[in-house]
Amino acid sequence: MPTLDYLKLFKAREATFVELLRLSTSQWDRIVADEYDGLLDILGAKQRLLGRLEELSTVFPAVVERWRQDRDGLDASVRTECERLLASTETILSRLTDQERACSDELTKRRNETRDELCQVAGGRVAAGAYRAAETTDGARWLDVEE
Repeated sequence: MPTLDYLKLFKAREATFVELLRLSTSQWDRIVADEYDGLLDILGAKQRLLGRLEELSTVFPAVVERWRQDRDGLDASVRTECERLLASTETILSRLTDQERACSDELTKRRNETRDELCQVAGGRVAAGAYRAAETTDGARWLDVEE
């Protein structure tokens, strides 16, 4: 009989991924609402959870592969619950991946829009600087093509 408590370990993994998905959803909500002030807190919390997952994988390397080797020796109810937890975790991980991709794409889109707007503003300043007041009294402006 295996000494590793797969059930406890898989529950901890699932709970961690559920929390990561919750944080990712909160991150999305803040991005689309243009509320960037709380993003660093969310990213910090996500980083801590990822650290916890990394710690689990260090303490229990290749745990899913070990479970596959040991599952036939487990009680049927434990094996069934472990399979459910693993399937649930995979579903959550897929949703998390999609959510993170959406957040990244949205932030990239917004960054590009901001860059384009800044280029337009900078371009307008250059064009405006090429004009100078004419010496005439009618206030006409001339384009200085030498600039």
